[in-house]
Amino acid sequence: MVPMNKCLVKGLCKKFFVCLIFIFTCIPSSIMYAQEIVALIDSGYKVYFSDVQKYVYDHYFDRLYRPKVKGYEAALDQIIRKQIKVMDFFDKGLDQNPQIIAGIRRTINEELINEFFNEEIFKKYVNDSTIFEAYKDYGKIVYYRQMAFPKGENVSEDSLDSLRKMVNSIKETAKRSDFVSVSRQYSRGNNQDDLLSVQWKESLSRNLYYVIFNLPENALNILEDARALYIVKIVKIENYPTPPLDSVKNEIAKVLELRYADVSLKEFEELQRKLIGEESISWNEKGLAQIVKWSNDIPQFYKTAYKDTLQKAISSGKNFIIMESPQVKVDLKKYLYLLDEVLIFSREYDFTESDIKSFILEAVKIDLIAQKARSLGFEKKILNPYTRNSALIDGIASLYDQYVIEKQIPPATEAALKKFYQEKKDSLYYQLARVNIYVAFASDTAGILKFKDSLAHNVPFEKIDKRVFVKRYIRTREGEIRPERPEDYVLLGKIAFTLSLGDVAGPIEIVENGEKKLALFKCVYKLEEKQLLYEDVKDRIANDYKQYYLNKIQESIFNQLKEKYSVQIYDDTFHQILTSLKIQ
Repeated sequence: MVPMNKCLVKGLCKKFFVCLIFIFTCIPSSIMYAQEIVALIDSGYKVYFSDVQKYVYDHYFDRLYRPKVKGYEAALDQIIRKQIKVMDFFDKGLDQNPQIIAGIRRTINEELINEFFNEEIFKKYVNDSTIFEAYKDYGKIVYYRQMAFPKGENVSEDSLDSLRKMVNSIKETAKRSDFVSVSRQYSRGNNQDDLLSVQWKESLSRNLYYVIFNLPENALNILEDARALYIVKIVKIENYPTPPLDSVKNEIAKVLELRYADVSLKEFEELQRKLIGEESISWNEKGLAQIVKWSNDIPQFYKTAYKDTLQKAISSGKNFIIMESPQVKVDLKKYLYLLDEVLIFSREYDFTESDIKSFILEAVKIDLIAQKARSLGFEKKILNPYTRNSALIDGIASLYDQYVIEKQIPPATEAALKKFYQEKKDSLYYQLARVNIYVAFASDTAGILKFKDSLAHNVPFEKIDKRVFVKRYIRTREGEIRPERPEDYVLLGKIAFTLSLGDVAGPIEIVENGEKKLALFKCVYKLEEKQLLYEDVKDRIANDYKQYYLNKIQESIFNQLKEKYSVQIYDDTFHQILTSLKIQ
């Protein structure tokens, strides 16, 4: 079997990983606020607090923003901005333009596979019926005792047969005697006297526990797994009061997801093999050799050159078959399509025939499943103005930027750039004085002397202590010294601006949290204040020009779309939740 491509595995397993990450990283008490509506778009699209919190964690806003509340505010803002772009993308009919939509075709295919997997395979194992069946046993606890007989590593089949016969004999003895007494005499495991228990959640985590959980009271059975053989005696079964189904439904669903993840993936892989007819595939070795030669001999083949190379061969009548099965045929034309719309070849060099085969097989599998998903109407379900699919929202919003917003940027002619420079020279192109320093701190003079001794022996300043800090300062046009970070010491910056590049100064006494310490520092970067000329900024002005108008047009369109799609932000609710969760 050819291993599944990493991007495909990632797509299929995304819902499990996202679920687990969100469960274990989010603030537990936030669950009660998950379905609180914090914004409404177009009178029907609801933004829940859980959407905001997921965005915060997915984009590391909890780490990037200080205070953290700023991260949540930024997340809500970006969710709204992207969603109204998606709605306007469809309103403008851009989804009907094949050239535009091709920019996210791979993403669409991946999400179609996720949808197919979830709806056609995974829901057979996790649905209302299976959740209800699990709920019946929610309050059940099975108490049991066991004797464990480890198999050991690399056990032979003869030794295993001998062990099974012995365990069967011990079981017969246990039928006629006290289980605990027999366990003390024969079991190779510890805690023979312990009364063990298994609940419904544990029963779904391991096959052994599942079997034990479903045995009747007083049952005496031999069970076996990869680790050992067990003689299990069910002592008693108790049922405790269960909470209402609605209050535990999500919890049960998550446990079932983990339980059946591997089973459903194996079923999915088997379906793929049948669709492609993997057992009956034949390869054109000569054609494969040609693909390998192109891949290795043409620089950046899979980044830029593959289109021209393959199209030239096809137009000259050399559209040879690469792979064929009773169900599928891949020629150069199909190979070009797979590269354009289905799967990216992540390798860049040293290709082998095996690499090409693996890529083709995975790309064809993705394409076939995507086609089945489309035939079932799944594309309309995920590709629409109100989609909640985060990958598609990101992709469509990016296309909107490219085909709507960037199209409105005025042409960056030489005259336009010079005019832009004149308008912005006092702000963007006035160079403020800057200085960067390395700083080492010591608790006393002895520490400072040790630093100086290291410098005298040609130790680089940044290595004179385990922790050497970088501090950055600017001087405003009014002469005020400002540190890059507000908590840094302005005094060091004032002295730093008097130094020449490479100068070392100190010790300077600093008081932090009531504790005195000494600072030794070195000037490692210095930029003088001056007005930059057009020639000085010629290399960067085109990008500055584009970014300036991009931001300006973005804001203008955002304000228009907010009105067009009736964006309502429930700011009081949002900040009350953040306050309740102590997110400040």
